[in-house]
Amino acid sequence: MNWRRESVPIMNRKAQLKNYVKSELMNYYFYLQKKQQLEEQIRVYEQMQNDPVAGGSVIQVANHAYNGMSAQARLFYRKADAENNLKYYEDKLTALDMWMNLLTPAQHDIVKTYVMKYQCERIERAADELHYRSDTINKNTRRAIEKIIAKLEEKN
Repeated sequence: MNWRRESVPIMNRKAQLKNYVKSELMNYYFYLQKKQQLEEQIRVYEQMQNDPVAGGSVIQVANHAYNGMSAQARLFYRKADAENNLKYYEDKLTALDMWMNLLTPAQHDIVKTYVMKYQCERIERAADELHYRSDTINKNTRRAIEKIIAKLEEKN
């Protein structure tokens, strides 16, 4: 199957946007974890650059992406890759922060707990934690997503 030759079916743009916003909000903690892992990886690479290991084996297993490069060059490129990936996740988190700043305090808390933390599952647990009824959670989640969509559509 070649996706370049696919014709785009007529779809409900509003439903697609709703699914996109909801899934991005649900990915918040995934993005945050990736950001933290990359920051740690960059820190390790910087440590290795500042305090290189001397000696070691003369024989090295080939790394297909970095064949023929010195250890310092490989380290430089791995660190650069990690920094680029870090920028990607920071941009994602910045966008999500901007979305969350559009919401009322109640909507913010509901989205953070029900959508981000509980991944739109365990509504009763989220309701208990937030001291709301489950229908209030559903209603405010829907309103929050609609508010974010309205802002996204305003930009386009």
